[in-house]
Amino acid sequence: MASRVSRFFNLALLKISISVLLILSGLFLLGNRVLVPIIKVQAEVKASAPVKTPIASSDALILSASDEKPFKFDELGGNFIKDSDNAENELEDLPVSDLKPVRKRNLPEYFYLTIPKLEISGALVEINSGSLDPAETLGHYNGSCLPDEACGVFIYGHSTYSDYENKYEDGDYRGIFSRLGELEYGDEFYISYNGSEYRYLVDTTKIEKPEEINPLENPYADKIGSHESSVVLFTCTPPGTTKYRLSVIGKLVK
Repeated sequence: MASRVSRFFNLALLKISISVLLILSGLFLLGNRVLVPIIKVQAEVKASAPVKTPIASSDALILSASDEKPFKFDELGGNFIKDSDNAENELEDLPVSDLKPVRKRNLPEYFYLTIPKLEISGALVEINSGSLDPAETLGHYNGSCLPDEACGVFIYGHSTYSDYENKYEDGDYRGIFSRLGELEYGDEFYISYNGSEYRYLVDTTKIEKPEEINPLENPYADKIGSHESSVVLFTCTPPGTTKYRLSVIGKLVK
């Protein structure tokens, strides 16, 4: 009888121990993969707004829980003007709606983005996109430059939780930029446009608040010879949240 009671007690103790371990593991994962990254981004933004430094490591990868609610890049819906030597960047407070396409020249409907490190190959980018919710393609901000012009291309796309399986090849672009923060200084990416291929190297990264974004701003306006061909890859950060924006900036390799 005593032996049976002892076995029952040991089994109950084992179950309790396993339950406690599972709870502790869950709390650790929640803190490490969700809370800590969010606190880290907030600290970076408060320390320097905007944060603008060379990407030196994959520390920019930030994990978060999924946010399934429909989301638009409303901050891109205003009336921006390009920066110049004699004028500050301005944004009129206009009602936010889907963008109205601005066609320049006789343009194709798409160009194509390849980022080998992120296993993205030939992703569709809608030229002069008319949507603030690029769910079926990436968006090229209307009025920003094209790859064959000596100025800045602005490409925006969604990100979601870190474990999201990228389904852009099936036409689902809702998480295509979830791993954008993994890109490091010197990483390559490519754009195929109008029969030509353009190669870029990652140069810098910025974390900003949505209201600080100007998609027509020259990333290198403070440098001599600033009229360089560049690309901004733009998404939300941490992935799955919408409080901050991540811009990864690449320079054209000549």
